[in-house]
Amino acid sequence: MSWALNPESGGIYNEEYAITNRTTGQKYIIHAQARTFFDEQGKPVKMFGTAQDVTERRSAQLVLEQQVQKRTEELAKTNDELFEANQLLVRSNDNLEKFAYIASHDLQEPLRKIQSFGDLLKKQYGVGLGEGLPLLERMQSASKRMSVLIQDLLSFSKISNQKDRTESVSLNQVLDT
Repeated sequence: MSWALNPESGGIYNEEYAITNRTTGQKYIIHAQARTFFDEQGKPVKMFGTAQDVTERRSAQLVLEQQVQKRTEELAKTNDELFEANQLLVRSNDNLEKFAYIASHDLQEPLRKIQSFGDLLKKQYGVGLGEGLPLLERMQSASKRMSVLIQDLLSFSKISNQKDRTESVSLNQVLDT
């Protein structure tokens, strides 16, 4: 408070301090504000101020700060776990894409052989197959469907490997054209 009695201070006093009731031992936090007025010689002539018990407010503030700290730590932990889960998901997706590509690529060759030998059988022995001809045609039809599935799988793996090619555009420009 002596600082506020010095004209160089501007006469402003704004402090918080703890006091203890000597009778009960109860501790309080006090917020005191004051303004000192000086005469022409710079001597303090009067002081106006207030002192307010802010114990409950400071206690509530401390509890709130502790809760914020706790929630911040929990959020950081959750963010770390989410980051790790995302990394695992990225690796898993990469592995799945590689598997899809390899599987579709490796399945194409045996399927081509089945289709080629089926075409060859039909061309060379089609008339002589008799009741076996519909079975051969079913085999060829199934191999064509399987070929489409493999191509779809291969297309999926290629699409998944492409990077996102989005860009910002003006909606007004889009609507004007």
